[in-house]
Amino acid sequence: MGMDSMTVVEIMQTLEREFEIYLTPREIRNITFASLDELSAANRYTEVDKRQLEGTNTQFCSKMGK
Repeated sequence: MGMDSMTVVEIMQTLEREFEIYLTPREIRNITFASLDELSAANRYTEVDKRQLEGTNTQFCSKMGK
């Protein structure tokens, strides 16, 4: 499937805004649904890790009286 540059920019902006996935125009032109699913899964795990770290930091601060 061919993509023009406007379509690539739209896809790029949507991935960045909605999923915090950052790809180059070349990567977007070559992306498959399977690789996009893998990126999305990796991003979900990263978000879970961030929340867990934030919770750990909050617990640590409350124990230290802050």
